[in-house]
Amino acid sequence: ALDMALYDLQGKLSGLPVCRLLGGLVRDRVPVTRPIGIESAGSAVEKARQYVAQGFRTLKLKVGSEFGEDVARVLAIRDAVGEAVSIRIDGNQGFDFPTAVRMCRALEQADIQYFEQPLPAWDHRGLAELRAVTGFRLAADESLHSLRDALSLIRHSSVDVFVIKLIKTSGLTQARQIAAVAAASGIRCVAVSPFDTQVGAAAALHFALAMPNADLANELTVFSAQPEMAVTGHRVEDGHIVPGLDPGLGVMSIAELDQTV
Repeated sequence: ALDMALYDLQGKLSGLPVCRLLGGLVRDRVPVTRPIGIESAGSAVEKARQYVAQGFRTLKLKVGSEFGEDVARVLAIRDAVGEAVSIRIDGNQGFDFPTAVRMCRALEQADIQYFEQPLPAWDHRGLAELRAVTGFRLAADESLHSLRDALSLIRHSSVDVFVIKLIKTSGLTQARQIAAVAAASGIRCVAVSPFDTQVGAAAALHFALAMPNADLANELTVFSAQPEMAVTGHRVEDGHIVPGLDPGLGVMSIAELDQTV
């Protein structure tokens, strides 16, 4: 929180949006995902169709409950949304190695963008072996908290994608370092803001705007799911977040707005 607050303050004092402080705009908007949890295939398909109709082109599906139901749900969604929509799946460390291999094999024809954290966070070697054995693209989430974690994952060739959560990296400073070593190693980054208000999500948004290798859809759904939580120039438009580019993070809480009136 302190790290992000200092970036916000520096931006306000200099009259610049935080993305300019991070090196400048690489893109003028960022694509975002919508999530679908572990639920019945019918319910999941209905949500997927709604999200696609709203303009979202990447869906994130949770897996790790019952193997057959997981596979059926993912395949049903792929059939419903077609090939133009990207699908990524997230195991949240819920698989052992043999089951993770089975899941990859069962979904070989589903064109999965990547499989996020199928194995326990500590098992960097296991991720590398799973990646080598199956050819599946993998992402590290719970395995990645620090620059040291990033270097270990790179050394073992464990993953293709780093999931960057500022609540794990202690803010933007270390996230920038992780993104830099990722870029040098050919690894892409995805900014994820799972529990933040618009303040934390805006910091992740500015990160995604400025990092060249943060080119996949990011998970910043608070802007579309709970827009009433703050006053901000950032807006959701056709499956993307278009930044307001006000100084700092570009977010004012309701309490702050009341004080200015």
